[in-house]
Amino acid sequence: MSLKLDNLDKQFLADRETTDVEIGENFKKEPIIMVVAPSGNPEHEKVQRQYAKLLERYRRNQNKQRKLYIEIIAKSILVGWKGVIDDDGNAIPCTVENKIEILTRYREVLIRIMEVAGDITSFQEDDTEIDVSEETEKN
Repeated sequence: MSLKLDNLDKQFLADRETTDVEIGENFKKEPIIMVVAPSGNPEHEKVQRQYAKLLERYRRNQNKQRKLYIEIIAKSILVGWKGVIDDDGNAIPCTVENKIEILTRYREVLIRIMEVAGDITSFQEDDTEIDVSEETEKN
């Protein structure tokens, strides 16, 4: 017998691979948008495995661990951006090095990205509603 789990799928599975997170606007009054993948996505899992020994080695060094976590996020969670410009108004390329610099310099951006990445509802379509009453009636 196969379990019918469509409603749980709607609750726990992402509909989209990424989501846009607006974090403000640049000096040109354009939105600054971070493109974020969910925590636990396949690339995130892969990168975490690659860093596992380093994270264990530096488990008592908070500064080093923070740097390692930022690298993991830059490589697997923050997958793009729009509206990130330098002082001359030129677009800053979304490279791993640039992502690390932004995430290190702007703690609020790091926190916001991780909040969104850890919230599966950020990756679900807005019209996804689960009718709990139907499920409880069946049981």
